[in-house]
Amino acid sequence: MRVLSVNELDLVITELIKRIKAEYATANPLPYIYFVPNAAYKIGELLAKKKFPFIATFTIGMADFIIDDIIDSGRTYESLKDVTESMTTPPKFLALISKNRAYDSMAIMTEPANEWVQVFHDEQKGIQENIVRIIQY
Repeated sequence: MRVLSVNELDLVITELIKRIKAEYATANPLPYIYFVPNAAYKIGELLAKKKFPFIATFTIGMADFIIDDIIDSGRTYESLKDVTESMTTPPKFLALISKNRAYDSMAIMTEPANEWVQVFHDEQKGIQENIVRIIQY
């Protein structure tokens, strides 16, 4: 298992901010961001620590961006795509890490598919999540 270093995480968050700024083009002064539960909430905390202004929303329909920590199988993206594809302006999906080459364009960095990556040092996965990850490999 590989755990991102504090420096790597800082660089990825900095790149995420650049990407949001580059892709955000609406009349709203601040981007609305939906953070995929649960680990992605920590991304919001890190954006706030860097003094990046945004509005967190729990409503996908209000979001300009949907942000996740890791794209493994693409299951989360595909389920959210089903919800957002009928929207006039669907939110952009971004992730810190992609382990699935089909989704690399949405991610800030990539990792090998067979690498077990932990983004946050204090992250604790439940047994169900661990079983899903094991079955994927």
